[in-house]
Amino acid sequence: MKTIIKIILLAIVSAALAILVEQLVAAVVSAFWQREIIFESYMHFTWFLAFSAVVEEVLKYWAVYFVIRKKFGLEKIKFVIASLFLGAAWGIFEIGLVLFSDQKVLSAFRSGNPQVLFSLGTIVALHTLTAFLMGTFISSNDSSRKLRHFQILLFPVLLHVLFNFLIIQKGNFTDFLTVASLAIGYLAGLIVLAFNFKKLA
Repeated sequence: MKTIIKIILLAIVSAALAILVEQLVAAVVSAFWQREIIFESYMHFTWFLAFSAVVEEVLKYWAVYFVIRKKFGLEKIKFVIASLFLGAAWGIFEIGLVLFSDQKVLSAFRSGNPQVLFSLGTIVALHTLTAFLMGTFISSNDSSRKLRHFQILLFPVLLHVLFNFLIIQKGNFTDFLTVASLAIGYLAGLIVLAFNFKKLA
């Protein structure tokens, strides 16, 4: 139970750090380029969507690898499950911030707007997925190569960037692409997990 609480707190701290970095960059942009970026309007700046994905996944990787793996000492399947749990907690915390910061989204959420519910649900699914992939790739990769961290981060970052660009679009086809990209990501993680099951058991 203590480990679960620690993981929840770690998710909150790492997600808050990511948002802090994003807000600092937003403040710099606002000051130097006279273009305001606030939490509710990231979608108006396509480059910022990509930047925020990189920041969030780097800090998530720090939480997964350097804290859960190294500091908490979790390994094998317990480590993968802990990583997945951290991603879910991260996503729930991010949804809470979105609802708190944007009254329009909060109102739509309360009224059961299907598009808003879909968007918020896929946010949790995305963060759970990327953390799950990190945990799976780290546990399955014994390499000590210098580029190991970059290689493990690459797929989750690309998925997050793709997700950010898809989720701001409104339409059945982009919703389908969002679900499809998440499904492919989970399938890829499960395949890696299956091939390395004996090692991780």
